Parts: sequence; C-alpha cells; structure tokens
Amino acid sequence: MTTQTMPVQSKSEMLVPKNIVPLDFSSRPDHAASKERMIKTAVESMATRLALHPFLVGMDRRHVGLLAECAVAVRFQKGELIFREGDPADRFYLIETGKVTVESSGGVGDPMLGWSWMFPPHIRNFTARAIEPTTAIFFWGTILREHCETDPSFGYEFLKRMSLVMYRRMQAARHPTRPIHDQSEPI
Repeated sequence: MTTQTMPVQSKSEMLVPKNIVPLDFSSRPDHAASKERMIKTAVESMATRLALHPFLVGMDRRHVGLLAECAVAVRFQKGELIFREGDPADRFYLIETGKVTVESSGGVGDPMLGWSWMFPPHIRNFTARAIEPTTAIFFWGTILREHCETDPSFGYEFLKRMSLVMYRRMQAARHPTRPIHDQSEPI
C-alpha cells in the first residue's frame, strides 16, 4: 500500500467524533430532573453494555462504572473512516457489532498495533475503516490514561487486559494463518 497525503483535520474536527449517539432531552417537561434521570439511566445502561463486552468481562464493577461515566456509543457506516494513520492517537474503541479493517502504509507490523493511545508519542500507526455498519463504545485516551494514573487498581487491571491483547496480536503476527484482530478486542 502506498502512502497518500491526506488533508489535516482542524482541531475542532479532531476533538469530537461526528457519529456520537446523542441523548435527547427536548421532549421532557421537567428538563433538569429528566436530564439527570436520563444520564443516570444512560450510565447504568452503558455499564451493562461494558460489563458484557468480551474485553471487559469479569472486570470489577467499580472499574466498569468508572469506564461507563466516560463512555460514548458511536456508529460507523460501511466505508466510514474511524481513524487515519498519522492522526493523534487520542481515542480508544471497543467494537460491539460490525467489522473493521486495519490498513497501514508501512506494510508489515503496524496493522497489529492497537494501543497507540496508551504510549507516547500517541500517534496512530494505521488506518481503521468500517467494512460494514459498526457500533462501538468510544473513550478518550487521555481520560483513560488519567484514570490509570490516579487509580492504580484500575490501571493495573486495564493494563493486564491490554497486555493480553498485545500478546495475542504478536503471536498472531508470528503465525500468519491466525487472525491478528479479534472482534472482542479493542482497536
């Protein structure tokens, strides 16, 4: 694959994903109380979704709750770009449904990496694109890194899970007949 020059995103484009599933408060008579209840319900619903995701199964409820408070549901249409090689690696996704392809201009090696948001210089080593309609749970990498730093038990648990993903992908890269990315793993 050849490298193509892509237009640079503005800071406002980089900050907020365009496909966030919004909460609608407009039809509620008691806006403030409804908003609070809806947010609480949305966080509880998100906690359930997270607890059931293969990457997080068995994680401590307190840690899942921490993740739920900063999780956002997103959708990608077939062919939609999720992130581009060379972009800031400031986002973390758990794929719920659908399929994602991972491409790299660098050829061998880079496509197996899915943890760029964790380590400096926080730059994407590959491009990810939905190859069918896809739902995912989105987190800001900066917020996750902060939680890992301020809550050592969360940080250790999260790093153990990410390390297992890294280990499996390295093993898969050594054995080309095995798939590198499993849908139950984050990208």
